[in-house]
Amino acid sequence: MNCRVAFVTGIIFAALVSFFTVAAGARKPARVPARRPFVAGWRDEMNEPLAWRPVSPPDRLRVEMAAKEPGAVSLTLPRVPDGWPYSYQWGAAEREAAVDLARFPVLVARVTRVSENGYAHLEVGTGAAAEKPVRSETQTAPGLIVTDVARALSGGAAFAGRQRLALRLIAGGANAGASCDYAYVRFVSREDAARLRENPDRQEVVTAAAAPSPRNKQKENE
Repeated sequence: MNCRVAFVTGIIFAALVSFFTVAAGARKPARVPARRPFVAGWRDEMNEPLAWRPVSPPDRLRVEMAAKEPGAVSLTLPRVPDGWPYSYQWGAAEREAAVDLARFPVLVARVTRVSENGYAHLEVGTGAAAEKPVRSETQTAPGLIVTDVARALSGGAAFAGRQRLALRLIAGGANAGASCDYAYVRFVSREDAARLRENPDRQEVVTAAAAPSPRNKQKENE
């Protein structure tokens, strides 16, 4: 009799242990893998109001920076004066960027708003090429501008070291007035440029100097 009681008690105890083990496992939250951040060789998240200088023509372009996170820059052109000789107008805001084009050859820019009959595009040049800058595709609606600057500037030759670039945000359009908004400008690898095409509003981005080491990246992806 005692053996039968002990046997039944053992079965009940094992069942209880199994139940609580399963329950504890069910309560344990599943591990969510960390998303690998984008790495930029140079970037402007549009939170520096004095970084961009109006040019071409400086007396007609209004550059406004939104003080928020994430940032934004608005480029606005008013109605042209009487006697304006062209069928459209344009203006630009400019700043310099120092970039290792061998590692971060692609320029990406997020355009979040374009006025009716307006457009946005980028120009970038270095050294003698600044006189004939690389021009990106033109955006007439919100979207992502993607330009392989290294390929366009070098004609296929390899860059070595950091390059000092002249970078321009362009706004243009109707003579009655035009405007557009940029959310960020980033120089990234070709791999990250493809990832940004799929997720243009992702904000997980680090500069190259602060980027995780390869060992840390491996841990993030495990």
